[in-house]
Amino acid sequence: MTLTYSEIMVRYGELSTKGKNRMRFINKLRNNIKDVLSIYPEVKVTFDRDRGHIYLNGTDYEPVAESLKQIFGIQAFSPVYKFEKDVEVLK
Repeated sequence: MTLTYSEIMVRYGELSTKGKNRMRFINKLRNNIKDVLSIYPEVKVTFDRDRGHIYLNGTDYEPVAESLKQIFGIQAFSPVYKFEKDVEVLK
């Protein structure tokens, strides 16, 4: 079984402690990420209150990760594997 990353989870730390300006900072970061990743047409970016999700949709993880390293405001990001909820599939 070959595993490929399906998503990247983005954490932005201090942006969530800015009080009333929080959403403005989150929206700015989301837009910066979308701009940088616009060269990957299959990649989709979503954000919620606590973290962002970058859905790779078949795009290679490595170049996307290298692009994310250049974006100010990202505290950390992690690759995500998506598994079926069946133990037999994992064996």
